[in-house]
Amino acid sequence: MLVCSKLLEYGFEVMRNVACTGLIDIVVFSNKTKKTYLFDIKTCKPYTKEDGSIRYHTGYLTEHQEEVGIKICFFLDNKVYVKENTEIVEIIDYDVKS
Repeated sequence: MLVCSKLLEYGFEVMRNVACTGLIDIVVFSNKTKKTYLFDIKTCKPYTKEDGSIRYHTGYLTEHQEEVGIKICFFLDNKVYVKENTEIVEIIDYDVKS
């Protein structure tokens, strides 16, 4: 619900999956860019490596989810992020660049 609430605050339209299972947790439409996104919401666990760099563990998508273009989305530090391969991008920047 935190992800959905923040996305609504940003001006996105958000539709949630009402079933307890399924490939997609939310469908997000950007009124600004007219793009539609399919997201699976994951919990993010940031950790610091020995070299001091920060990594974000979010879990993984299934092969089928990847095939249909679903992306991992998560809430951290009062912001919503999208995981694009190994890159973590705040949703505002992701919407503009994708």
